[in-house]
Amino acid sequence: MHNNVILMKRAFIGPIGDDIPSIFPLMAGIVLFIATIAYANQEFATKTEQIKLRKAGLDLSYIAIENGYMDMDNFPDKCRELLTPASVKNGVYFAVMLRNCDQLALPSFEGTVICSRTFETAPTLNKAFFEKKVLSTFNYPVATDCDTGLGEKSGLGTIEILTWYK
Repeated sequence: MHNNVILMKRAFIGPIGDDIPSIFPLMAGIVLFIATIAYANQEFATKTEQIKLRKAGLDLSYIAIENGYMDMDNFPDKCRELLTPASVKNGVYFAVMLRNCDQLALPSFEGTVICSRTFETAPTLNKAFFEKKVLSTFNYPVATDCDTGLGEKSGLGTIEILTWYK
């Protein structure tokens, strides 16, 4: 009888000691819950940044093609006075590229860069540069003057507005 009492006392660790096996699943559940909340917060922040980038691109697009005609004589002033301050306000960098009537078959991200806000050291704006960026691209048809060899005439070109964060 004395041996049975000793065995029962040995099995009893204490009020907390008996609950240790149930603490591990509780801790795992808490860690999983916190990780899920952190992941959802990260995804929300990423989507918010993408929406802000698209909104900034739309703002710049409206300024660039407000009348649907690309007047190359007045566009540098519009770039300096309207597009650049709007991009600074929105915290984005941008490039506006024009494809005239004779340049419609160019590969992506090529054309005549007519306006840009880039870094202090101007990078080469090509596909390799943009592959590393979260990029928002807008393409619009635009009326523009085209050189036909016999003189200039109005024609259809495209304007590409690219926005990205540093």
